[in-house]
Amino acid sequence: MKLPILSKNDRLNLMKKFVIFLFIIIIWGLASYLTRWSASSVPPQVSNSELVFPENINKIFQKSCIDCHTPYTKIPLYGHIFPVTLYLQDHVKEGQDELNLAKWNEYKLKRQLKKAEEIFEEVNEGEMPPTSYLILHPDSKLNVEEIEELKLWSENFISTHE
Repeated sequence: MKLPILSKNDRLNLMKKFVIFLFIIIIWGLASYLTRWSASSVPPQVSNSELVFPENINKIFQKSCIDCHTPYTKIPLYGHIFPVTLYLQDHVKEGQDELNLAKWNEYKLKRQLKKAEEIFEEVNEGEMPPTSYLILHPDSKLNVEEIEELKLWSENFISTHE
């Protein structure tokens, strides 16, 4: 079997394609490096409290909520790859800004009541955990019993503290 002989023009085109491919790989690698998770990307928020909920609610939060709603985010392997890193960093920061379960005891009662109401609504409407998270974390999906437990806890918390 004879190997095809490439003309000088074909070799130049092949070399150009290789250089362009190499350039793209270098740029992508550099982007991944520059956007990597670091202590400054999604800073763990200082907290004087831990998860302080009833045991059954803690288990549900551990299963489905802590990756985005506490500073204890477990970064998956794909989370270190550009541009996924940017999306995850933004998503986690937004989740912690919206509700940080590790800071629950630091919230004023009015805010706790508002957040308990929001938890009820989000879980009742099936918006939490979000579908984009469940695609890669199917074990985090809330089952019917867990949804009912969270709703009952929210209702009890609100009625007890209002």
